[in-house]
Amino acid sequence: MGEIARRRGSAAAEAASAYGAASAVARARGMRPLELHCLAGQAELAQSAGDTARATTLSGEARALAAQLGFADPFHPPARP
Repeated sequence: MGEIARRRGSAAAEAASAYGAASAVARARGMRPLELHCLAGQAELAQSAGDTARATTLSGEARALAAQLGFADPFHPPARP
């Protein structure tokens, strides 16, 4: 939902809220790739809103999770076969 809201140009607050809700569900259910996607989306939103400190924090969390999952770059995940 966060990705959809962000791509449609919805208000940043709406997209951030959707990413936050999806991230909470992903964490609770152990869906780490989805959690990674949400963190990366939240980082991009924060960066586009000019919140560099939050973007840096979220990017760091996304990169750490990506490393744990074996992904090279959380902002450019591997293509699906």
